[in-house]
Amino acid sequence: MEGGGAMDEAAARRSRLYDAVQLAAVLDAMAARAAVLLADDVLYTGHSLLRAADYLARRRAPCVRAVVLAERCATQLPVHADVAGVRLQVAPGDIVECHVPPFEAALAIELVHRPAIAEGEAQGAR
Repeated sequence: MEGGGAMDEAAARRSRLYDAVQLAAVLDAMAARAAVLLADDVLYTGHSLLRAADYLARRRAPCVRAVVLAERCATQLPVHADVAGVRLQVAPGDIVECHVPPFEAALAIELVHRPAIAEGEAQGAR
């Protein structure tokens, strides 16, 4: 099955993770001529998304859009996702975990609830 092998190779190229030097070279070559879609798992405070968008803006990307699997609706910075798989309003201590193939067995977004520590218990632990 030659066709299957070529498709597997193409899929591997698309899902490749780059180190910082490789990523800079790829972005420099592409950013000035192509729209860029930033993808992230969870948008929480906005720090990562803002830094990535700033990096691309400095390389004169003509258009930068952002897509996230989950948006926590709690950004501290002036950024937003153009597309979000789900928008969640959860307590600050709760954790949103995204499981994404091929790194995980199945695609899932999981909310991990962390109960608040009672005032007396927090003081007793000190």
